[in-house]
Amino acid sequence: MQATGKPVCIRFRCTFGCAVVPLHVYDASTIDALIHPFLVYNSVIYTVSGIKGGSGRSTTAANLFVFLEKQGRKVLACDADEQQSFSYFMEVRQVLPPLQVFGEDLLKKLKPLIGQYDDIVIDCGGRDSASQRAALTLADASLIPVAPRATDRWTLNAVYELLDKAQGFNTKLQAFLFFSRTDHRGMNGSAVGEASDYLRPDTAWCRFVPLPIGNRVAYDKAMGWGQSVLEYQPTDPKAIAEITSLFTHVQQAITKK
Repeated sequence: MQATGKPVCIRFRCTFGCAVVPLHVYDASTIDALIHPFLVYNSVIYTVSGIKGGSGRSTTAANLFVFLEKQGRKVLACDADEQQSFSYFMEVRQVLPPLQVFGEDLLKKLKPLIGQYDDIVIDCGGRDSASQRAALTLADASLIPVAPRATDRWTLNAVYELLDKAQGFNTKLQAFLFFSRTDHRGMNGSAVGEASDYLRPDTAWCRFVPLPIGNRVAYDKAMGWGQSVLEYQPTDPKAIAEITSLFTHVQQAITKK
């Protein structure tokens, strides 16, 4: 390797104590490759959950993955949905495929990876499955998109029961419900108003976030190209503002805990 500056030493802590690595000023990727084997991350685990199909879980997971990566964080994508929409997204994106884990194997395969990433994003299937229950026992945050339709709001009691059981095993779990695929009126739409009647009062760990995600063409088009709306051209400022506001809110809430 060719040095590009004066010799320096990088001191960092790892699981084996304190290490001192004599380095020249190499490019960032070289330094990362040298240091990475010693790093231990305080992984934040996100699930995108629910028990009703068609609410936008995979779209939420894909956009959350990119949102976190754009912060310079090391993110693992995990597809626990047998429909594998998250996997197809990553394939079109032409990056490493996500970890695919279904059923009770999720705990066995995912636990050894905790600590190797800043964040882990798990796309759970649209039903009450062994995969989803296992993921919730590990999660720091569960994002639950709810489409403001009769068939979705009818499932909310079952969603709350699932979350309550998970929180009994995993007391660090925080749940964030939000409306997705809303019309252009957002929180002012009549369907949203009707669905709101089915929400239970917020608790310290389970709350409704009044930051809806609209039913915008940009989300579908971006997914088709393996992109987030944060990357897709032409840009949709409203879509960008929606997901940025929602994900920032969740990220700040779990950081404050």
